[in-house]
Amino acid sequence: MRNTILCLSREYPGVVQLALIALFLLIAPIVCAQGVKLKSIEFIGNKILSDKELAGQMNLKPLSKLQRLLFWKKKPEFISSILEEDIDRLRSYYNRNGFLEPRLSFKTDTSREGVKVQIRIRENRFVIASPVNLIINGDSVAIRMHDTLLKVIPLKEGSRFTDQGVFGSESTLKKICSDHGYPLATVKHILKVSKDTVSCEVSFIVAAGSRSYFGAVTVNGDSLITKKFIRKYILFKKDELFSQKRLDSTQQDLFATRLFSYVVVTPQKDSVSNDRIPVKILVRELPRWQLETGVGYGTEDRFRLAVQLTRLNFLGGARRMIVNGRTSYFQPFSFDASFVQPDLLPKLDLVVDPFIRRDRELTYTVGRFGGTVSFPYRLRRNLNAYLNYSIERDRIRELLDQQLDPSQLRHNKSVISAGATLNASNDPFYPSKGRKIVASISYAGLGYSREVHYYKIDFSIFNYFPVGTKSVFATKLNTGVITALGSTLSTPL
Repeated sequence: MRNTILCLSREYPGVVQLALIALFLLIAPIVCAQGVKLKSIEFIGNKILSDKELAGQMNLKPLSKLQRLLFWKKKPEFISSILEEDIDRLRSYYNRNGFLEPRLSFKTDTSREGVKVQIRIRENRFVIASPVNLIINGDSVAIRMHDTLLKVIPLKEGSRFTDQGVFGSESTLKKICSDHGYPLATVKHILKVSKDTVSCEVSFIVAAGSRSYFGAVTVNGDSLITKKFIRKYILFKKDELFSQKRLDSTQQDLFATRLFSYVVVTPQKDSVSNDRIPVKILVRELPRWQLETGVGYGTEDRFRLAVQLTRLNFLGGARRMIVNGRTSYFQPFSFDASFVQPDLLPKLDLVVDPFIRRDRELTYTVGRFGGTVSFPYRLRRNLNAYLNYSIERDRIRELLDQQLDPSQLRHNKSVISAGATLNASNDPFYPSKGRKIVASISYAGLGYSREVHYYKIDFSIFNYFPVGTKSVFATKLNTGVITALGSTLSTPL
């Protein structure tokens, strides 16, 4: 091979040189591109739009602080053409947020660690929304809604003009009209920009249409649950004034029964007859039997196993039977079976939960047997309160012979508890971001057993943070106090 190249170089020296130059021109950009990484992006000069807001508009993104801790995460490539496109995108974003003449420039600083990008911004003056007008075309009832609608328009007079403010105001106006019997209302806007005063006159024009009412309701879907049961959760009747809010609440309440994989409540606006809008409810039932398992290992409780078996539509309706079994070193076995009767009264459920379990500590084990009757109450969609009454019989078995009095080895407890749960996470069952707050207060010594008296206050905060697309980082902060009362010298284990 070497001899061949030497021969070619002697006979055709120009050809070899051209070939080497061409090869260099092909390989060099690839090598250079692979070697240039993006280290950071810094915004300078922006006062109104935040760094986070601007970074969200860019395709070129450096590693976040959390991602930098993951040593296997590689820095993204720096591509100048994408940066130039991002600058144009930021300029457009400023325009949509009321800035007519933003000035943006950038510079890069390359080192062994990668490319630092500095984006300098001069926002200049933004456009003021002034005045904001509302014109309603419709019947006398719709016209009387003028003052109410004007108050709830998100784009306020004197505020910074934004495209989102205009479209959000249109959406709000349509929603309120739909909640008050005008689901066919249309909303348009007219803008008049004055560069002299750097302001924009915004006029919203609402065509209310005719007043509408609920028509016939049909229920379809893949479900063995009776239509009679489903209709119990429908919050409207035929010939009542149309309200989109009632449709949304009906969908949420049906889904909250946890019997359906999806629930869709749709007004058939293309089938209006005599101002009556028929409604179609489409449901799909979840599998009647559900099995969930979990296996883990911890340095303290060692091997862990959890099994949960759920039977939906137990004994008909939305009743559920949930059987849980768990085992670990500190809890050799735990078994409970919860019977859930939803809507015992409006928004009030009934839960009966007998249990038996054994807990292990270093010098003793505790066998527990008892049950709880609970009454959860839905205050709001994400806020629940409850009242519990539980009885429990505990028996302590010593692992070391400490010659304790037999009266100290057995306890009968009777506890009444009240509490509340505020769930601000994105999913009540499988949260990936958000927060949940749980608070409760308990008093022991009422009803079945009065030999143990104490009160207890618990407070917990759960935080959920998404890590990538498939992982969640969760934290829990728990605090509380427990104090013996009366003749009780110590609280039981």
